[in-house]
Amino acid sequence: MTTSCLLLGSNLGDRLSYLREAFKRLQQAGIQILAVSDVYESNPWGFDSFDRFLNMAVTIETNLAAVDLLELCLLIEAELGRIRAGEGYSSRTIDIDIVLYSSQVIDLDFLQIPPPRLSVRRFALVPVVQLLPEVVHPVLKRSMIQLLNECPDQNDVIFHTSGEHVWPGSSI
Repeated sequence: MTTSCLLLGSNLGDRLSYLREAFKRLQQAGIQILAVSDVYESNPWGFDSFDRFLNMAVTIETNLAAVDLLELCLLIEAELGRIRAGEGYSSRTIDIDIVLYSSQVIDLDFLQIPPPRLSVRRFALVPVVQLLPEVVHPVLKRSMIQLLNECPDQNDVIFHTSGEHVWPGSSI
């Protein structure tokens, strides 16, 4: 089993329901949910939209290889109505990113773990730090809490609700 960290986000429709359904589908696919962060709200990053994002992190255990975990995440996104309209950022019903896969560094054309812009995205770091503050970024060799403290992104990331409201019994 490999321990991994995922970041889930939604800014369209019933955002909490999309997060809940993503968790349900991950578990149905054999993913073991270890812990979930609280849910945080923030403005879109990298594009303009009036629809604010809800984001949260989850630590999991899986037997899937990283590429297979990516395929599962993309399948769940598609099943929940995510439309990928080419390059660039856009609003979405659900987004599931693999933030960490054990301590591995994966650099493929279609999959980069950790994501290359993780250290400059406060909306991603805040929930990850809640679960894994001392885990060291395998490329930057800095702990997640250090990356958050040094993050140049000063956009507000506001507590929205407990992770218990998305996945009861799994919050830290």
